[in-house]
Amino acid sequence: MKEEGMEVNPIFEIESREGVWKAVERGLGISVVADFEFVPHPNLGMLEIEDRIITTEYSIAYLKDRSHSPVIKAFLKTVDQMREH
Repeated sequence: MKEEGMEVNPIFEIESREGVWKAVERGLGISVVADFEFVPHPNLGMLEIEDRIITTEYSIAYLKDRSHSPVIKAFLKTVDQMREH
């Protein structure tokens, strides 16, 4: 966005999708959400962002005490294999 002379100055962060929608609906600003998170709403519009590579990071959480579980080991192995591709 800086290439186009635009600067984003976030004021606050909202943790829930519903909270974001309510804030935008009440005129508190705009938001960027993943396309798979956007649910059509009668008072909100969607603008597709083109010509940009947008990445999302995910984390895996599991109970350390169960890290030796065959199911957790198999899941983590699958994730590692997916990361290699």
